[in-house]
Amino acid sequence: MNDQELEQRIRAALDATAPEPDELARAALRAGRYRALEQLDRRRWSWWQGGGLALASIALAAVLSWQLNQAPANLEVASNLAEDAAVIADLDLVLWLGDGDV
Repeated sequence: MNDQELEQRIRAALDATAPEPDELARAALRAGRYRALEQLDRRRWSWWQGGGLALASIALAAVLSWQLNQAPANLEVASNLAEDAAVIADLDLVLWLGDGDV
């Protein structure tokens, strides 16, 4: 006799001795099953939400990191623009004075 035959004989013996559940017991088991399935659906939803939140957090961190790395270059460009504006203002003053309209 192998393990599979032993398992089948044990199952048959247990099934023969187990009483059939009445309608009230079946209804209670069915209600418990439905409650368990509802809980399972709720857990899936919360895992989905948690995964979405984690993904959004990672994306936000990546964008902020990229922006912080770009900030010095942006400040340098702004500084150069300010210097250019000052040079243009000085040039305008020189040209205005050179026109002799003073």
